[in-house]
Amino acid sequence: MGKRIFHNDNNRSVIKLTLPLSLLKETDGKKRYESWLMWLCDTFSVESGYAGLSFALPYARERMFPYEFALAQRFSGVMVDSLGTLEGDGAVIGLKGACWYTILGTPWLEKLGGAERVKHRLAKTPEISLLPYNNGVVLKAGELPPPLGEMKTEGLSPLLVKVNQVIKPVRFNESRSLHFYSEYEGLQFDKESTMKWYRRFDEASALLDKEEMGKSCAPERIKCWTDEIAPHAGQWAAMVNGTTEYIQTREGQKMPPFEDKYGKQHRACWKLLKRDDNGSVYTLPE
Repeated sequence: MGKRIFHNDNNRSVIKLTLPLSLLKETDGKKRYESWLMWLCDTFSVESGYAGLSFALPYARERMFPYEFALAQRFSGVMVDSLGTLEGDGAVIGLKGACWYTILGTPWLEKLGGAERVKHRLAKTPEISLLPYNNGVVLKAGELPPPLGEMKTEGLSPLLVKVNQVIKPVRFNESRSLHFYSEYEGLQFDKESTMKWYRRFDEASALLDKEEMGKSCAPERIKCWTDEIAPHAGQWAAMVNGTTEYIQTREGQKMPPFEDKYGKQHRACWKLLKRDDNGSVYTLPE
């Protein structure tokens, strides 16, 4: 805290905090945890990150890596984080992966089509909420951390599978290792096992992609036909036979017909140009 933040094209500063799981069991523990996270995001205009469960590991490196590697093969819902403070260079390339809280800064959010598109993709998964901050949004996968994802008994967390599906286009996907070299070859992460870990939700996420195939996520301008009720007060426009007419309506007003230069009235589709309350003039398809 109080030190210069490192930020260039090749690297980022990393802040890592480790808190006891018992905090979430306290009366206001979940609220304090989330408030602290959102304060960090706002204060440092965080570009990416995650918050959730990680493994409690031995301090000795010769034991740390084998422990973490073995546990990660068993529990899919826990973040591999022993070298999290050394991952600033990877943060420039992509997100690490799905977690209880997954931080999407503006640069990554824009590559995913913006907050409205992300919100639309999560519309049928109300357990995942979007928490806005001054440089993006945070995806929150449930009121409590998703299950550990014990592979023999629980399998993959559906919420983390969904988050992975949403962030996959900007998730880290380059060759690197979650652990650096040590004498414990085969008992720690190497490049191959690291990529397998990054992609552990991908097969399940691909099934969601298949279900959603052909459904548009692109926002559409709000429109209203003649005799329908205006959902918003604002400026509208309609075009008939190459001529455009502009009107101003009140919320709840019946939309008028289009009147051409000869005084003939036409049923028209009015499109919202500007709302009096400065809200969005776009909506997302069902």
